Amino acid sequence: MPANDATAAPSSRRRPRRGSRRPAHVLLNTEAVVGIHSSSSTAATARTRNGELVHVSFLLRRPPRPSTLFAHSPDINPSVPPRIIYSVDDLLLLRLNMGSGPSALYDKDFDYFVYRADPAHPSLQLLRRPHPYFYHTDVGLLPRPGGHYTIAALNLTGTVHQFELHVFHSDTSTWTSRVL
Repeated sequence: MPANDATAAPSSRRRPRRGSRRPAHVLLNTEAVVGIHSSSSTAATARTRNGELVHVSFLLRRPPRPSTLFAHSPDINPSVPPRIIYSVDDLLLLRLNMGSGPSALYDKDFDYFVYRADPAHPSLQLLRRPHPYFYHTDVGLLPRPGGHYTIAALNLTGTVHQFELHVFHSDTSTWTSRVL
């Protein structure tokens, strides 16, 4: 399910315990906040392509109020908010702008991450380059057994009726491409 302005997503694969403070499902703001939220139960870190630490966490709220993602790194461009571009089950595909200034919207300006909302061990993984630039309408995220996932992005090539399919498999951490 592509992320819209507010997207419903389970906060984990497991049902919360009775009386748990973690909601079973949340609505997500797709536009995130550049900043730090102090929730250690949702916090995950990774390195950007430049080796800087990126910290991601959520302010979880019970529906109908939307939950908000917070992202912080010295590399993040504060002029272009981070975005959740796809969510399914406990996985979120995030796009963080690493360029400078409000007009830094080129392919090279973005890093993509997959956040896993596991209640015991949330995680964040940088998608290694080369990767395509994609919008929420061009990409799919498919959970697979064993905690793996596949990302597929379909991009225009500039030739009529010709597309380029980019596929990422988390178990090999590689992108493959082919023209269709």
